[in-house]
Amino acid sequence: MTSGPRRSALALLCGALVIACGACSGVEPPSVSLELVAAERAERLIGLWFDSTQATQRDLRERWPDSPPLQFEFTAWVDPADYRARLLSCASERLGRPAVLGGEALAGEDPWAPAVAEALCRHEFPPFSQEFSLGGPIEARWLDAQLTTALPACVRAFGGRLDIADTSAVIDAIRDRPLSSEGPRDIWSIIAVTGVSALDRAAMRAACPDPALALDRLPLPVIDR
Repeated sequence: MTSGPRRSALALLCGALVIACGACSGVEPPSVSLELVAAERAERLIGLWFDSTQATQRDLRERWPDSPPLQFEFTAWVDPADYRARLLSCASERLGRPAVLGGEALAGEDPWAPAVAEALCRHEFPPFSQEFSLGGPIEARWLDAQLTTALPACVRAFGGRLDIADTSAVIDAIRDRPLSSEGPRDIWSIIAVTGVSALDRAAMRAACPDPALALDRLPLPVIDR
């Protein structure tokens, strides 16, 4: 899976929040860029990862008060389909023996050893896919601009028209798309276009920006401790 560069998602997000609140000053804010959408998604995803590390450490210390504090590390996001195999491989490497998820300690091991190995590996190789929704207000603003300005203009160039009465409903549909293994994820499976001939329809789809697939292509963030 692709991952993004090691840059500050927080810095980008602060700029995005200024844009998102631009209407408070009575000044029309500039368009929200896809880069700011990526920053918002990164901040939300990184926050979930850090919250999980804290909850995991707390749960382990409650069960085993003598267990050592954990040093969580992140290596890469793992496709959910490959997650179980990667987790078992990582835990087995840490234990120095074949691991069983949720298994008990063997003779000579600390009682918390299997749980600690599993916890560290879950955070080192967490499961995630670009197809999971992390939609926030900045993303919603970007999608609204795509649906009301960029995409209609492109469709008009082919003699067509988009009939979107409520962009919020389309945004919800984009966020609720099935996984690619279950059905199509492109914008054309969600919205209707009229006035474009069958001959021009393929060219329109190739030329017009697809905001749904653009979200799927956003890189996942690298987590720095």
